[in-house]
Amino acid sequence: MLGAMLPVRSTIPRTILRSTRAFARRSHLTRLHSVARPFISQLVPSYIAGTRLFSAGASNTGSLDERTYHRVADEALDHLVEYLENLGDELDIDGYDVVYSQGVLTLRVGDETTYVINKQPPNKQIWLSSPLSGPKRFDYSSEAGKWVYSRESESLQDLLSRELSSLLKRDIDIGSVL
Repeated sequence: MLGAMLPVRSTIPRTILRSTRAFARRSHLTRLHSVARPFISQLVPSYIAGTRLFSAGASNTGSLDERTYHRVADEALDHLVEYLENLGDELDIDGYDVVYSQGVLTLRVGDETTYVINKQPPNKQIWLSSPLSGPKRFDYSSEAGKWVYSRESESLQDLLSRELSSLLKRDIDIGSVL
């Protein structure tokens, strides 16, 4: 009786069993997706169905080599951190905090407002997550010497200046910093 309860050691290696289970799960999802696709296409107009809703837009960083990208991005983030830390000291706002670590800058303005600005080396971009305008991806424009969001042709410094001015209720100009 006790021997019947003990697990029997399988001769099939565990990695093969895991792979088989993962494959079975994927094939099930594929079947579900192919069944749901005709139904979804009836709900979504054809002119929207084929449209990418989350494109990064055209990138003009093709001539920017990796070393130059890191130098320019690090300089921009270092200058921005220094400016934001000085601004926090000057304004003395409860809940204002600037943290910069491993290419990620986190700015808290008050209890519920957080900006995250980080490097994206594979894309040679700087990404911004803003509580006011949402996510944006900035490419470096060597002609302008600025990080620019190509969809709206707005620079990182202009967007941050505008949004921080609105949040802090005073004129903030980051243009000279980046």
